[in-house]
Amino acid sequence: MPRGVTHILLGGLYHPPDANDFEMSNYLVSCMDSFSQMHPATGIILCGDFNRKCDGQLHTYPLKQLVLSPNRVQATLDKIYLDSACSTSY
Repeated sequence: MPRGVTHILLGGLYHPPDANDFEMSNYLVSCMDSFSQMHPATGIILCGDFNRKCDGQLHTYPLKQLVLSPNRVQATLDKIYLDSACSTSY
């Protein structure tokens, strides 16, 4: 594992277009918080189809988005996020 990372939390996400953005974002942050509290040296990788903007809170977690260009017409819907523990080795 890179630089003291003892666990990797890998999340695959599909956010349906009609889902509640606020609830989805809160759920993701809550899951990451819970796991990180149990395993403080956790690296986080979150990837999937976000469809709409349910990723606002992820920017404050902080997670680094790797996909920076549109991948569906003019929109960036499919995204990959890494936390600082994982992104330092990327």
